[in-house]
Amino acid sequence: LLYAVAAVLTAKKGQADFWNLSAGISVLLSLFNLLPVLPLDGGRIFACFAWSLLGGRRGDKLLKAVGLVTGTGLLILGSVYLWLGYGPALCLAAIWLLINQPEPETLVKRKELL
Repeated sequence: LLYAVAAVLTAKKGQADFWNLSAGISVLLSLFNLLPVLPLDGGRIFACFAWSLLGGRRGDKLLKAVGLVTGTGLLILGSVYLWLGYGPALCLAAIWLLINQPEPETLVKRKELL
């Protein structure tokens, strides 16, 4: 996010198109990384809250459910965008998120590492 702010400030000095596009991409990637799906940083934050509030197994179930719902929602939205001609990027990101959902025994190991 700091890079995005620096890029916007640099855009005011010249080459505005490149720096504004660069800032937009940076903000988009930062927000995507905050989604509550476990391969992402937002998923790790959500996992800590789920485990501390609900305990081990119920937190794992909630984490898995939120990951599947978020990934499926992104896949549906990406399919609509693909149909409208905006490209396959969101579909591919959603498929990547759904494929990389950890198994329950992996969640326990990750919890010990966190």
